[in-house]
Amino acid sequence: MTDGTATMHTAEHELSVTANHIGLLPPGFEGTLSSDAGATLLFALVPDVQKLDPAISGDPPIFRVLDWQNEPLLQSEHDARKRIYLVTPKMFGTRAIRGEMIIYPPGTECPVHHHRGGAHFMYFLAGQGTCYAGSDQVMTVHPGDLVYYYDLEPHWVKGGTDGDLIFSEFFVPSAVATVWADPSKICTWIPTGLNHRGSRPSRIIEKHAHSHLADV
Repeated sequence: MTDGTATMHTAEHELSVTANHIGLLPPGFEGTLSSDAGATLLFALVPDVQKLDPAISGDPPIFRVLDWQNEPLLQSEHDARKRIYLVTPKMFGTRAIRGEMIIYPPGTECPVHHHRGGAHFMYFLAGQGTCYAGSDQVMTVHPGDLVYYYDLEPHWVKGGTDGDLIFSEFFVPSAVATVWADPSKICTWIPTGLNHRGSRPSRIIEKHAHSHLADV
């Protein structure tokens, strides 16, 4: 959910969901979503999911909704970026997709890198900034914009000058690797001991490099 409030109805559950929530709808899921005042959601469908996660047929994940604002807030070791995991194998029980919330304070810039083993997209939620791709693509981004990067496509992002640039990014499959143009800039994430609300997070995540995500 990105805005508004709604109710998710299934045979076993009736859940109130807001912009604080993210959910996994497993293969074969049946349910409805209703809203009295209106709501907006970002829906990502993973096609051919069994090719990406063969175990999903015999051991499918359960329907689950989480409040991402309770998840641990992590700080980049090299710059001011922050991260909150939205979808990981440990959180939702599938390796078909991985999702993260990324926060760039004004002027923050990540090093040039590319991903190997899959593609990913970014959906921008707040602020403004610039996305770069390859050697010549420059894209100014605002809330509601979506940027897609191909497998192996070099890219980087820079925050704007007024407020935090915030976006959700999703990788398919979850094991997509990140390769930094300058290996000394490999991204390491450090726990802050807080969640997005500034209170104690729902769980503990240890310091880790971007490439070591299997148990996050």
